[in-house]
Amino acid sequence: MGFCNRLPWLVGQREEDLLFLHWSLSPDLVRPLVPPQLELDLRDGVAWVTMIPFRMAGLHARFLPPIPGLSTFAEVDLFTYVRAGGEPGVICLRIDAATLVGTWVGRFFSLPYHHSRVKLEAEGEWRRFTSRGWPTPRGIVPELSVRYRPAGPEHTAAPGSLAHFLVECFTMFSVTRGGRVLAARETRPPRVIQAAEARLDTNTLLAAAGLPGMAPDPVMWFCRQCRIHTWLSAPISDAASPAR
Repeated sequence: MGFCNRLPWLVGQREEDLLFLHWSLSPDLVRPLVPPQLELDLRDGVAWVTMIPFRMAGLHARFLPPIPGLSTFAEVDLFTYVRAGGEPGVICLRIDAATLVGTWVGRFFSLPYHHSRVKLEAEGEWRRFTSRGWPTPRGIVPELSVRYRPAGPEHTAAPGSLAHFLVECFTMFSVTRGGRVLAARETRPPRVIQAAEARLDTNTLLAAAGLPGMAPDPVMWFCRQCRIHTWLSAPISDAASPAR
C-alpha cells in the first residue's frame, strides 16, 4: 500500500443538475483516443462515450471552506470507459469548464481541461446548458447547447444493468506525459437518477475530441445532485482502496 493510499480524501464537492448523455460507438473509433496503457472497457462488444453537463458547487479542500467565486462553476465532461490492471474506471477525453484556476489545477494532474465560456441556467423545470471554447488545431469550435429536464421517477441503477455500468464509476484515470497512469478515486452514495428529456441544439464536443461528429441517439439520465469526496491522484500501484 503506497503513501497516497493512506491519506484522507483531499477534495469535497457537490455536483448539481447533471445530464448524462451516453453514446455507443465502435471500439475502433474510440481506441485511438485512449492511451495504450489503458484497455477499453466494453459492454456487449461496444465502447461507450459519456458527456455530462453539470454545475460544480461547494468545491473545497479538506478542512477548508469553499472559496467564494472559485467553488461554483459550470462544467461539461466527456469521457470513455477503460480498465487499468483489471480495475474499471473512466478517462476524460475533454473537459470544458468556466474556471481558469480549476483548469490550471486539472492540467497539473494531466486532465484535459479547457477554459471555456460555460453557463447552466434554470428555466422552470428545464435546464439550459451552453458551452463554447476556442477552436481546436483542426479548426473545430467546441460547442454545446442543450436544454434538459427530468422525465421519470427517481431510482438507483441496479447492479449489472447498463445504467449501473454507465453512471456508477468511482475511478478517473489519467496518463502523464511520461506515460505514468494516475488514478483519482472518489466515494459517494449511489447516484439517484431519472429518465431525462433533452433537446440538443448544438454539439461539436465529440468532434473536437476526435470522435465522429454524428452519433446515434444517446441514452440519457438526469441526476439532481450528488456529494463526492475525491482522493489525490496517485500512480495506480499506490492508489488502491483509499482510506476514509
